[in-house]
Amino acid sequence: MNGKILMLILSALAGVLGTGIGGVIGASIKDKSTETVGKTLMFAAGIMLGVVAFEMMPEAVNNCKIKDSELLGVAVAMASLFAGTAVAFLFNFVVEKAGAKQQNNALEHQKQAQVEVLATRTKTSLKKAGIITFLAIAFHNVPEGMAIGASGASNVAVGIVVAVVIALHNLPEGMAISAPLVSGGVKPARAVLLSLLAGGATLLGALIGVFVGGANLVADGVCVALASGAMLYVSIFDLLPVATKLQNGNFSGKSFFLGLVVAMIFSLLF
Repeated sequence: MNGKILMLILSALAGVLGTGIGGVIGASIKDKSTETVGKTLMFAAGIMLGVVAFEMMPEAVNNCKIKDSELLGVAVAMASLFAGTAVAFLFNFVVEKAGAKQQNNALEHQKQAQVEVLATRTKTSLKKAGIITFLAIAFHNVPEGMAIGASGASNVAVGIVVAVVIALHNLPEGMAISAPLVSGGVKPARAVLLSLLAGGATLLGALIGVFVGGANLVADGVCVALASGAMLYVSIFDLLPVATKLQNGNFSGKSFFLGLVVAMIFSLLF
């Protein structure tokens, strides 16, 4: 089989299977009590912050170096991180406005208990968090696909190893997409499908990597930092507050720490 075609197939499998299996795991939680959902979201937030802190931002800083300047690399990466956070904030603002209009229309037609209104807002917030996470991870998967394609273009064996590593590394990312979506009322099958689509973005990156033969490292670093900013916003301003509210104001430190540990292990091993 042609080496380039093999790399494209492997990149698609690495992205789709990795995030897809993670999505299935995140969507398979049977207990739907508010406390369990809160702990699950805490776990997902820990994974997201861990992935950003232990893998994505160090990679972004390293790739953003210009003329081997560590300080300049940090500056470019941090500026891109804040830009990604700002984009997520604007997306969040637009979705909240649309959601507020729908809630006001519903309240005009029927009087509902305050608890039900709060539950609706919570579900809307979780769906929004899941969508932003989906977009951020899909964006992040493009340079990962480029890594598979570029490495495989020169050495097929190396490309295969990189593909396997990325597939394993994508497992917690799939969980971070599906968990808030399912908790927000999205059907598990649809949440898993979105996880699969996010992984499919790896194929786009592989196409670039295979045919260009390499990527601009600074551009890669900026893309990764932008995605990091979006994930940072979701975890801090969406997932953690909602998870705390679902647990009657209690912060589930164990679930959050476990998510950080899982992200750390996957970053170190894969």
